[in-house]
Amino acid sequence: MMENLEKYTIYRKIHFQSMINIDFEKYKVGGIVEEIIFPKEIKYNKFKDCFYLPYLETDSPDVNDYTKEARNETLHLSFIAIHEYYKENNNLPEINNKEHAKNVLDKAKVLYNKAKNNNEDWINNIENLDEQVILNVAKWSKCQISPICSFLGGIASQEIIKKTGKYIPINQYLWIDFFETIENQNININRGIFGSRYDDLIAIYGQEIQKK
Repeated sequence: MMENLEKYTIYRKIHFQSMINIDFEKYKVGGIVEEIIFPKEIKYNKFKDCFYLPYLETDSPDVNDYTKEARNETLHLSFIAIHEYYKENNNLPEINNKEHAKNVLDKAKVLYNKAKNNNEDWINNIENLDEQVILNVAKWSKCQISPICSFLGGIASQEIIKKTGKYIPINQYLWIDFFETIENQNININRGIFGSRYDDLIAIYGQEIQKK
């Protein structure tokens, strides 16, 4: 990053010096400067073409959180496994159902090994498969909680505005999770749900947090 900054600084100095040497007309009065933005063509793959193969090495997406190693790829693997589960059962895994979550994990492992054998670029970024992430996705795939819905709604509305062409849209996928919010929870937390409108929150964060 520092190297890029130094190159940029040198470029600005050279650019400024070259402007000094330009023989401008004598200053008369303030003027108007118009910025000319050149159009840039961006191509995107169809969903059906990049669901099982989200990206190639030459088109790897941005990483949102460098503290979560290979999280993008692990989340995508989880989504494919959930998709396979849904095709087989015509339903998402039940909330906090260990058997259903284990079924999703088994499917993810099969998909992982298959992609590894095919030497696919995206899956090779996963050196150690984080099974807990996949289990979390499976256990709570049916849950809807307000903060996450608001986040997704904000992202969707921003992408719609980008249709105007002023801003660059997200490149194919945006993977994100908030599993760090449950990392320090008590292992014996009570996630029992009882048919209330807060069941999805309780299923993830437990009854004690909900009461607070």
